[in-house]
Amino acid sequence: FPRLLIALGSFIILLPLVVIAVGLAPTADTARQKLFLPSSFRVEIKGIDVGNVKEVSGIESEVEAGKVKYGDITIKRGFVNDPAREDALRAWYKKVLAGTTDRKSGSVIYLDRAGKEVMRYNLFEAWPCRWKAPELNSKGEATESIDFCVEKVERI
Repeated sequence: FPRLLIALGSFIILLPLVVIAVGLAPTADTARQKLFLPSSFRVEIKGIDVGNVKEVSGIESEVEAGKVKYGDITIKRGFVNDPAREDALRAWYKKVLAGTTDRKSGSVIYLDRAGKEVMRYNLFEAWPCRWKAPELNSKGEATESIDFCVEKVERI
């Protein structure tokens, strides 16, 4: 009985230490949450001022019968009546509409709270393949969306 009590006493003494140590150690999930919750992001396309981007979606890939297929990437941005900013992107889309092949490279860049780059998706051979006019609502917000087809996406 005394050995059992000693062993039990050691267990009782050590148990709080283990709980405390586990409670203080950061988990992998916590580290991932900090990494993948960027406070801001930036979109760059060679030679184009994309403007006030509110949302990026559709960065994905899949393999079908051994061939990699990339999804269309959608960029939603606030509609601003600024010809200098809007003309470059719309002019590019008009060229594609007219049948001119004009592909550009670009990036979607995740930034941490300090504005430093955390992660980047490079887009290769991208071109605008769909434009959607701003939706109107009573809140006074106008957001247009532009889809880009891409030949390749690479995470850096």
